[in-house]
Amino acid sequence: MKRTFIALILSLSLIGLSDFSLLAADGDLLVNGKVGIGTTVPDLALHVKGPSSGISLESTYGTNAKWWILPLTNDATKLFRIYDPEASADRLDITSSGNVGIGTSTPSQILSIQTGGGGSWMSAGDSVNSATPSLFGSYGTGAAAIYTQSTYPISFYTNTVERMRIGATGGLSFGPTYATTDPGSGNVIISGIVGIGTTNPVYPIDVVGDIRLTGNLIGGCCGNSDVRWKKNIEPIGTCQ
Repeated sequence: MKRTFIALILSLSLIGLSDFSLLAADGDLLVNGKVGIGTTVPDLALHVKGPSSGISLESTYGTNAKWWILPLTNDATKLFRIYDPEASADRLDITSSGNVGIGTSTPSQILSIQTGGGGSWMSAGDSVNSATPSLFGSYGTGAAAIYTQSTYPISFYTNTVERMRIGATGGLSFGPTYATTDPGSGNVIISGIVGIGTTNPVYPIDVVGDIRLTGNLIGGCCGNSDVRWKKNIEPIGTCQ
């Protein structure tokens, strides 16, 4: 081993690496400059070049604690890869166009997340307030989903203002005035006007087309409509 170290030092001295030093006491190798492996013109502090170039990182403090950093896939496609050799799986990939893949080596979007089954999820939480994370992703069937694991609502904002909220019990509230109000399970409240069949409603409920009513039409000021209070009633034809 000592002969190997001496030969290495002599070789490096002969080729003019004056910034090279070896601390034999603890086995450290110190280079005050750039290191090229497979190249004589390293670009940065460490430059690895070759047909199967890559960097292997392994820790002795745990089992299966090895990672590979690779610059391509299938010996052809430029792709930054963090690869798990024990699981034979890509864990993080960045394509030449900048798309990022987690669980996939062929991301089709800026960020693509895939799993082997059971759906793909992104988690967002608040460690400061100990909030249970919410999940965003899809089930195994491919259906998109927003999933909360707590009693907090799901809110939608534009321009820093809350515009819509789905309450913890399933109620839906629209508009900045009512967005923070929980209407109760299965109920909907809207702080604006509703247009059905029209893009320019002017009344609280503006309908262009037929209306079918199976219950009672109740007035807010005059009570229920009652035939006993009407005169000159005539039929209007067949109802549909």
